[in-house]
Amino acid sequence: MKQPLLNYVKPLIRLFSIAIIVQVIGLGYVQAENKTGREKSLEEANNTVLKSTNRKILSTPKVTSNIMAFYTNLADVTVAGTVTDESGEPIPGVTISIPETGLGTATDLSGKYSITVPEGSTLIFSFIGFESQRIVVNNQNKIDVTLLEDVSSLEEVVVVGYGSVNRENLTSAVSSLNEKDFVAGTVSPLMAIQGKVPGLSIQSTNGADPNSEISIQLRGVNSVNASQGPLIVIDGVPGGNINSVVKEDIASIEVLRDASGAAIYGTRASGGVILITTKSAKSGELTVSYTGEFFAEGVRRYNKPLGRDRFLEEGLGNDLGHNTDWFDEVTNDVPVSYRNVLSFSGGVENARIRATISNRNATGLAIGTDRNDTQARINTDFIMFDGFLKITNNLSYNKRKSNFSNNDIFRMALQLNPTETPYDASMPHGLNVWTGG
Repeated sequence: MKQPLLNYVKPLIRLFSIAIIVQVIGLGYVQAENKTGREKSLEEANNTVLKSTNRKILSTPKVTSNIMAFYTNLADVTVAGTVTDESGEPIPGVTISIPETGLGTATDLSGKYSITVPEGSTLIFSFIGFESQRIVVNNQNKIDVTLLEDVSSLEEVVVVGYGSVNRENLTSAVSSLNEKDFVAGTVSPLMAIQGKVPGLSIQSTNGADPNSEISIQLRGVNSVNASQGPLIVIDGVPGGNINSVVKEDIASIEVLRDASGAAIYGTRASGGVILITTKSAKSGELTVSYTGEFFAEGVRRYNKPLGRDRFLEEGLGNDLGHNTDWFDEVTNDVPVSYRNVLSFSGGVENARIRATISNRNATGLAIGTDRNDTQARINTDFIMFDGFLKITNNLSYNKRKSNFSNNDIFRMALQLNPTETPYDASMPHGLNVWTGG
């Protein structure tokens, strides 16, 4: 009885042992699969966290430690490059950062940067006034970036000498003009802004003479003995002569119309301030610009003096046998003037130059009046020792040759005897020289 029973039990024992072995192997396989699945899920979760920087889950210490552990397992890549604007000019101070890590750097004065980051990282390039850019590294060692201006975020700022404020918050009376606002066909920069600034009166003291000065009234008469006009400041140098700058060299003109200018320049600014900023040198290919102008003048209306017949009829003098239009004799018939301006600009990133040379030849309406001007201006910027030293030069040269006339000739033209003549053929010089009267 025992032997047959044992024969039945042995197969059951073997079957049970095989089942146990199969269960143990299956359990080990399931545990291994679960471990692999958890690691894969963790990696996918980390990738999801890196791409979705706005989720609140990033604030938890556990996920942050997982992110840092994930970055630690990746190889480091050194990325370098240059950040420029749309015109190719380098932008210093641009922030380059890796989101949610606290890692980052900034560009130097030349717009260059270098940063070591884990492969696959995302770099964010941001700067005030420009649109931010996100770039994935992907094992790149050189990434050059061009930032686009964010026009919607820019606000006009006015520098007032004692700080800077937004134009909408500015309480001082300030007018800003640039090259496109200038009146065409004018020579003097002041005449080019005539009628552009409220309260600013600009008039030529003698329209018949190209050597005449320009009268400027901005805040009315402020002194009996001192100058009554506003203070002229050219590139930060007060007391400049407006005629030393050609209008093609002017980048902007700021007019301070109230007493706030006194906070910067003292009592000299009691008549207002006119700030002139000249164009600076820019890097890039050499550019050449030329301006040529031709002027012709004439008298539209004047007080016509008495003719010979009316003069004798009124019994105002003796008849000397001539019929002279003295106003015609003291004025030039359609005098012409011209001016030529030639400008050069260009250079490399660390050495830029802008040079302008101009010549003006003007003949006035009054006889004997003319003017010849030769002007030159050089603006340079040099950056040396990797941005440690910057040298800026503003040099100007002016040469003028003028012939003046007496303004009394127009008063005399109304009073002289029209039967007299200014010419005498018997004299060596052909002129009738009076010794009296």
